[in-house]
Amino acid sequence: MSAEKAESGEVTLPEDLGRETAKMLLEEIWKGGCVDSRNQSLAFLLMALGQKDFSKLQSGELTPYTIAFLRHLRDFYGVVFQIEPTREKEEDEDDEEAMELGQRYIMSCIGAGRSEER
Repeated sequence: MSAEKAESGEVTLPEDLGRETAKMLLEEIWKGGCVDSRNQSLAFLLMALGQKDFSKLQSGELTPYTIAFLRHLRDFYGVVFQIEPTREKEEDEDDEEAMELGQRYIMSCIGAGRSEER
């Protein structure tokens, strides 16, 4: 699964790898958002450096790395994101029980207008 595990000589069964991968996928789906937690910063970078236009994206819970990255974008490019939390619970129509989901946010900004200039 990773170079570290391969170097240690530890054998991973395909069933265990599949189970672990499925668990990781379900966790990302549960968190919600349009991008997974490992790629949040890339999406926000593209929003920040894009045209001087309004950009909006739904994201799952923000990772500590992403929070630090948003601070860097503010400091270096002057791009400030507006962070709006969305609802935390979703009603199920069939049994009318509330199911708690991961916190989701609507992230919006106006890009810095950085583009390739010749």
